[in-house]
Amino acid sequence: MTKRLVSAVVAVALLFGSAAALPQAHIAGSTGITASADTLEGNYYYQTLSDGTAELTYYAGKETKVTIPSTIGGKKVTSIGRSAFQSKAIEEVVIPSGVTNIGRTAFSSCASLKKVKMPNTVKTLGDYCFERCDVLTSINLSTSLKRIPYGAFECCWILPSIVIPDSVTELGEHCFECCKAMKSVTLSKNLVTVGEFAFFNCFALESVKLPDSVKTIGDLAFNGCKALETITLPASLEQVGERPFEYTPWLEKTLAKNKTLYVNNVLVLVDRKYKGEFIVPEGTKAIAGTAFYTCGEITGITLPNSVKSIGNGAFEFCSKLKEIDIPNSVTYIGNSAFSSAGLSKIEIPESVKTIGDYAFWGCSLSKALMPRTSITIGEKAFDKNEGDFKLYCFAGTDAFKYAVNNNINYEFYPSDTRLAGKDRYNTSALISKRTYTTADTVILAYSMNYADALAGVPLAKMLSAPILLTNTNVLSEATVTEIKRLGAKNVIILGGESVISKNVETKLGTLGLKTERIGGKTRYETAAMIAERLREKPTNVFFVYANSYADALSVSTVAARKKAPIIYLNTNGEMQADTAKYLAELKKKNCVENAYVIGGEAVISDDMLKKAGAAVGATKCVRISGANRYSTCIEVNKTFAKTFNGTEICVATGLDFPDALAGGVFAANKAAPMFLVSNMLSAEQKEYLSKKGAKSFYVLGGTGAVSDEITYDISKACV
Repeated sequence: MTKRLVSAVVAVALLFGSAAALPQAHIAGSTGITASADTLEGNYYYQTLSDGTAELTYYAGKETKVTIPSTIGGKKVTSIGRSAFQSKAIEEVVIPSGVTNIGRTAFSSCASLKKVKMPNTVKTLGDYCFERCDVLTSINLSTSLKRIPYGAFECCWILPSIVIPDSVTELGEHCFECCKAMKSVTLSKNLVTVGEFAFFNCFALESVKLPDSVKTIGDLAFNGCKALETITLPASLEQVGERPFEYTPWLEKTLAKNKTLYVNNVLVLVDRKYKGEFIVPEGTKAIAGTAFYTCGEITGITLPNSVKSIGNGAFEFCSKLKEIDIPNSVTYIGNSAFSSAGLSKIEIPESVKTIGDYAFWGCSLSKALMPRTSITIGEKAFDKNEGDFKLYCFAGTDAFKYAVNNNINYEFYPSDTRLAGKDRYNTSALISKRTYTTADTVILAYSMNYADALAGVPLAKMLSAPILLTNTNVLSEATVTEIKRLGAKNVIILGGESVISKNVETKLGTLGLKTERIGGKTRYETAAMIAERLREKPTNVFFVYANSYADALSVSTVAARKKAPIIYLNTNGEMQADTAKYLAELKKKNCVENAYVIGGEAVISDDMLKKAGAAVGATKCVRISGANRYSTCIEVNKTFAKTFNGTEICVATGLDFPDALAGGVFAANKAAPMFLVSNMLSAEQKEYLSKKGAKSFYVLGGTGAVSDEITYDISKACV
């Protein structure tokens, strides 16, 4: 007898007390093809699909050995629907040729099912299709399958082995999880992806050979395989998830020998007992999820610039990890990547595009330095108002919006003001404009050589005069305009007529300006003449190397604030006559209390230092130097820290002199140290800036001299 309406079937079943034999829930058309209402024929309910074939929707029979019909109601059976045999007491099943789909949970929880014969026509399996078939021992998989789906054979307790046909490219998540008796698996030669938990807790699995086609192994894929002694990892691997091999003998042996596990330049795992500093080698592309998870004895990490991603939980619970430099190659920081680590400060580079949920939660950070670039920040990535924690950011950035939206303490980076014109003449004029509203006197220096000009910085400060620049024969328009704006009446020219010609002096006269020239035959004589004009009895004297501007740049602001002369020396030999004459006069006056040599022995020897100290009559001549010009600049600033009592710094390139020359007076007026930079900051420079803690800084010169990247780095280093 055939019934066409589901309602009629249910009524008959209820009448005979057999309603429990029907599925409690049923989704028709699990193939994705529209189906009509259920029909009963024999032991099977089915639906007619829109293509004229049939889908078996429910098995109502009692047989334990089932051969599914290839046709029903005159229609070809192409699909076994969702939950069609779920929880049935069948022991064996033969699926006919022509079936292309086995739906979700189709044979789930068939606790007596031992054997399944599947035709090669089957193309798709639904999630959990054979889940919890407790005694399943034999099944052949169709050679038309592309994917083994989510939980397909999960908890098939005694399934001894499985052969994955070469058509399969993906093993879905949890597909063989807790197949505790499975000793062997033959994988598809074309397998690309092993999903999360794919073989999780397959206790009996002894060996695995991953084909060369595999690119991805998901989280905990082989975790808990307690018998796994060997596994072959292909060079094709591109991504490895969290703890894929943990709690396996194979991994224990690997860590015992190497302390680490690498897969195709991905750091997968580190021995949890590893102590001290850990250096990740160059070429490492990624830190896999939980790679350093609970490595509580690791105190430091060095990451190379090759690392692009830091996986979920990668450094979670690394309690002794106090600091880490994230390289400017990293684009992704995963969920809980540093959660509950010992970090007190973190700097996020501009390369990072994503920070995952809880990434730095529980670190007790005092500060997080955020980028100015676009970035996605996950839920509770940072602790909300934890202690004195502050998130440092720029106004209007994603980081700022995140702080505001999540009620997190924030502070803006120290602001920077760039003083830059289209050339050195315009830059010096702009710096003058920011320093003085008016000035009676202007110092005019040659733009292409430092020697006369740098010695004049203390004189300019004493006279409240800006330093403006000129070339040899022609005054620039910017210089003339600034002299007029200042309402200046006097111009002091530094250097002889060979560097600033009579033509320039004549031009100044036509502008109604009174001129004075301080210039000797040599730079030594000019420096001595400037010193005489500066102060009759100076208490401090600064000696610098005559043939380089770097050390003079570093000390010019200090000298300006102390009204101290800058005197040139050679490296060795006899002291130049004009210098010796000037120092002899100071010695007669018995005025010099402190003499300083700026720079190392390579530029001014110890012998020359002693001669200079003796010539000036100083009790002691002190050398201030560093490993290079930038380090020397820092040592000068540290030595005279009390001289710079302002909250600002002035930044200039250490590779040329004009910007720092013109800015020397500006910096002296601000009580701000001069800070010389190249194209990157050293660790020493960052440390100095951090301790200085400037609230703002001025950049002297354009981006060609001091790049925006350097100013950004300075902003971060100051906090």
